[in-house]
Amino acid sequence: MTPLPGRFAAGLCALLLLAATPALAEQLGIELNRAADENGRCQASFLVRNGLGHTLDRFSLDLYLFDAGGRVASRILVDLAPVPDGRTTPFSFSLDRPCAELGSILIAAAPSCRAQGNAATLDCMAALSVSSRDRLALEK
Repeated sequence: MTPLPGRFAAGLCALLLLAATPALAEQLGIELNRAADENGRCQASFLVRNGLGHTLDRFSLDLYLFDAGGRVASRILVDLAPVPDGRTTPFSFSLDRPCAELGSILIAAAPSCRAQGNAATLDCMAALSVSSRDRLALEK
């Protein structure tokens, strides 16, 4: 058997490693797109990107709002369902205080997360990725 040239062998090994690497996990992305005061209250606009492979007919988030000093300012539960599969869906809701009083938002839990047509609850926190385009940080 003839040995393979070094460059060819290295390329072949790289291809084999890539083929053996599992695909990235399906994700559920949440972006804080904008937070701005409306009528004295912070209105937060989020984009939810559902790449889980199925529509969510139940999806809620337990949010903790922190002030600029890192202290808990309040806690809210928001319902974001339905979240169609393979789409980016905008949601907007009031954070019940001026934006200047807030420093960050923590997604503490997803107490309700269920695929349409499936009674089983999903672990949406494991698939969740977060980002922010606003000065307010979004964390999980």
